[in-house]
Amino acid sequence: MAGSAVTSVPDRRRRRSLLVFPATELRMARKAAASNADCVIFDLEDAVTLDKKSQARAVLEEALAEIDFGGKEICVRINSVNSAEFADDVNVVNRLPIHAVVVPKVETSDDVRTVDAALSGNPGPTLHLAVESPRGLLDCRDFAQASPRVAALLFGSGDFVAASGFSSDESALAVPRSLLSLAASSLGIDALDLVFGNVADLDGLGRSAAAGRALGYSGKWVIHPGQVNTVNDAFTPNADEVERAHRTLAAMSQAQEQGKGAATLDGVLIDEASIRWAEVVVARSAPTVT
Repeated sequence: MAGSAVTSVPDRRRRRSLLVFPATELRMARKAAASNADCVIFDLEDAVTLDKKSQARAVLEEALAEIDFGGKEICVRINSVNSAEFADDVNVVNRLPIHAVVVPKVETSDDVRTVDAALSGNPGPTLHLAVESPRGLLDCRDFAQASPRVAALLFGSGDFVAASGFSSDESALAVPRSLLSLAASSLGIDALDLVFGNVADLDGLGRSAAAGRALGYSGKWVIHPGQVNTVNDAFTPNADEVERAHRTLAAMSQAQEQGKGAATLDGVLIDEASIRWAEVVVARSAPTVT
């Protein structure tokens, strides 16, 4: 059973592209900083073998001391709350200017509360919760309310496929992806889409990103700088959408000044739902507010 809803932290970051790389690789961190990615993710979990976990944390500290990431959101994917590495990961996060912590394999509200408590002396980081199992998917709306830090839900397709028996084909994952997006939307947080593994297939990547946007996703993880611009383009409203959104807001503002609850634009009724759509489009077309 879910407890009372927890209001999410105000969060205005634009998360179209989230570039993930092993935290052991300082060279990749420099390339990520030079890319157009909205977010960079230092991976301390799956991309780092057990014998290199300590090295990864050391390189993370070195990277943040040496590299200017500009206005990018700096994220760290930690190891799971049940792992032996969790405490050391959180300790390093608490020493560094990290904007967000990616929590893997979340299945319960206790998982979220454990991370929140470990960050209790550090008001900065938000949480991106990775949903990677059938249980996690079915319970994600509940556990996303376990901390006011939660800013996003991430669909982790690889582990989900392994645990569920679903095909890895994106068409077979349309229902799980939709369920996660609906959960995120109902809470006013971001839904972040699965990785597209073929770095050479930019056309396929574009189709995958467009499909994710059509399902309500805000952005997508990428694994190579060459994927960033394609994903950014897919998740950025085009000029016609932005113009329509601004005209919608202006028409509704004029109607409200006249004491009306609805208006028309080009013969089409606009109301409060139209306003919410227009506000989302304008927000996603604008640079991040940090």
